[in-house]
Amino acid sequence: MRGVDAETRQYFSQLNKTLQEEGLENEEENEMFVSNVLDQLKGRELQLCTDKRCSPVIEQILFRANHDQMVQFLSSLEENPTEPEEENGINENSWIQLFFHCNGCHIIQSIIERIPFLLNSSQQKKKKSKLESILLNLCNQLFKSSINQDNSNEKKEEEEDQETMSNIDQLFSSILYSCSTDRYASHVLKSLMLTLRGISVPSKKGGKHKPIDIAVSELPRQDVPASFGKMLKSILDSLKVFDLNNFVFDNFANPVTQIAIDVSPSPEDQEQLINKAFCFDSNDPSVYDPQIQYILSDILAMHFLEKVFRSGTTEMWMRLYNNYLKKKMSFYAVHPVANFAVRACIDGASTDSELKMLADELFPLFGDIFDKKKFGILQSLTEACARLQTKQKDIIRSFTKLAKGEDIAKFLLYLKSEKVSPFGSQILQSIFKFNSDARQSTLESFHKMDIKSLCNDYSGSRLVEEYFASETLDHKTKQKMVKQMKGNFVDLAQDKFGSHVLEKIYEMSSLEKKAMIAEELAKSERSLAKNTYGRFILRKCGVEKYQRQKDEWSKRETSIPNKRKLFAEILADDDDDPSSKKNKK
Repeated sequence: MRGVDAETRQYFSQLNKTLQEEGLENEEENEMFVSNVLDQLKGRELQLCTDKRCSPVIEQILFRANHDQMVQFLSSLEENPTEPEEENGINENSWIQLFFHCNGCHIIQSIIERIPFLLNSSQQKKKKSKLESILLNLCNQLFKSSINQDNSNEKKEEEEDQETMSNIDQLFSSILYSCSTDRYASHVLKSLMLTLRGISVPSKKGGKHKPIDIAVSELPRQDVPASFGKMLKSILDSLKVFDLNNFVFDNFANPVTQIAIDVSPSPEDQEQLINKAFCFDSNDPSVYDPQIQYILSDILAMHFLEKVFRSGTTEMWMRLYNNYLKKKMSFYAVHPVANFAVRACIDGASTDSELKMLADELFPLFGDIFDKKKFGILQSLTEACARLQTKQKDIIRSFTKLAKGEDIAKFLLYLKSEKVSPFGSQILQSIFKFNSDARQSTLESFHKMDIKSLCNDYSGSRLVEEYFASETLDHKTKQKMVKQMKGNFVDLAQDKFGSHVLEKIYEMSSLEKKAMIAEELAKSERSLAKNTYGRFILRKCGVEKYQRQKDEWSKRETSIPNKRKLFAEILADDDDDPSSKKNKK
């Protein structure tokens, strides 16, 4: 593909500068700016979208485009097909070309994720949108053959061959199959499935794509046309035909298969995908038993098994646990790869009876698990005990036995390391959520520790934050802890991690303790104002108002907890509303 000339590169450099510096907050100004740029792109969309320097700027431009402008860009892109790329041999419209390009895939991904927002805009929500038709047309392209058909004679022979091909064979030669296993197109396919399901994918400011780093179940939902659901069903039905048993071992197809499970509209659809991946559809143990064993020893395929344990049905959880992990924990819990399956199994436990089965087998193994440093299993077990409100005293006894007389809080927090352990911090945070009787001895041990020394460490500070933010721990004891930290507030305010701790301390403190904190900070206001974190704390605590208008400061600080309480009650009322629950589900 012909390169971009120096003049065009200079033009895009200027565009980027305009976007970064001027902001274009005015809606009319923004619309005019985008229209002018799209006019300049016309006829050269594919060339510019695949250029390393131009494509990020185009991505930002399209993030600002309204519905009609997006239609204009995509229509022009659709009308200008090009020669197939040698690397992938795809001979389709420019949309599909971009799927497989290292730069173009980011643009297509962002466009797909942006479409539901544009469809739900006030101007478009009440009428049929051309944007909907364009996206559906793109999806239909995925079911076409990916085989390059340049030569007319070869094309004729191919058409004759396709007449005798089964539908399954055609799917295996489809663009959809190529997308599933491609380094770049697989990311676009994941975004496409999420969008069709009505799941909003987070993006950075300016439209730049942001990797999904949280559970799909926690992502926000958005309204999409009914046609999107039907198209998603067609894509999932096609995926069920593919060799998913091989997909789970592929770097790019594995995440696609995981997303397919997340977006499945019914448990039946989800189960069919899982059965295909595990070879359970064969009903022959000599086929599917080796498949599971391979997965348990492969770090990549293990991610898929983790997904199934955490997101699959209770029936699937029981089948996997009973057939492959039960009475084998002494081996798998300390296995370098399979221990992740054990963690996922614990995380996926949804009833106290399921957790009790796991606990009865794993608690006696704490010594081996600790020696092999598989602390993630200890963390998952503690979190499950807090979540399901069972086996709490039993796990504390197991930890106490493991500590061999050492101070329990310190032992868990450091896990025989010189530094605070991230796993240990998480374990103690979960114990803070235990019933009061179960956590009492650990809390007493924690209160004896030098809390200030933990505040300048990432994992330690998160533990202290959780302690002060907890609504179930004794408030009077926490107020005493605040008083003991007097003289350290300035140091905390100037530290990256300590400042977050101080913020939590201030929020839960009584008015008397807040005044104590503000008084100490006011004495070092000048030095704090020069510090990035210190400036934030000065504003958070209202130190300037405290010095000049103490009465107003007192009224403000007294009213904030009341407002928080009122807001929490409103949220609680929403949760109690059956219609609200139905919508969330």
